[in-house]
Amino acid sequence: MDAASFPLTALGSLTSPESTSEGRTLSAPTFRAQSSTAPTFQGASLFGANLQGAWLSKANLQSAWLALANLQGTVLAGAKLQHANLGEANLQGASLSDANLQGASLWDADLQGAALIGASLQGAYLEGANLQGTVLFGADLQRARADEATRWPDGWASESAKEHGVRYPD
Repeated sequence: MDAASFPLTALGSLTSPESTSEGRTLSAPTFRAQSSTAPTFQGASLFGANLQGAWLSKANLQSAWLALANLQGTVLAGAKLQHANLGEANLQGASLSDANLQGASLWDADLQGAALIGASLQGAYLEGANLQGTVLFGADLQRARADEATRWPDGWASESAKEHGVRYPD
C-alpha cells in the first residue's frame, strides 16, 4: 500500500493497512492527510484517536466510534457522520459545515468554536455538549435532543433551541 492509495497515513498504530477501514479497529492513531480522496472509515473504531487538524472533508464516518477522539481543528466539512459516536470528543474549532450528523451521539462533546453551518443534526444527541461559540447558521436541529447541561452559543437558550426543533426531556 502506498500513500496515494490510502488518504490518511497513521503515525501511531494502525491494526489494518487496507485502503478502507470499514469495521476495522484503529487504536488511537495520529493521522495526517496524504491525498484529496475522501477517506472511508464507516463503522471503524477510532476511540480516543488523535485526528487533530486532519483533513477529512466528505469522509464517510457513518457509525464510527469516535468517543474521546481529539478532532480539534479537524476539517469534516460535508462528512458523513450519521449515527457516529462522538461522545466526549474534542471538536473545538472543527469545520463541520454541511456535515451529516443525523442520529449522531455528541453527549458531553466539546464543540466550542466549531462551524456547523448547514449541518444536519436531526435526531442528534446533544446532552451535555458544549456548543458555546459555535456557528449554527442554517443547521437543522429537528428532533435533536438536549438537556439542561447543554451549553448553547451566545443568544441561544433552551427556548431558542426548542424553536429550532430541539427536544428536552420532560
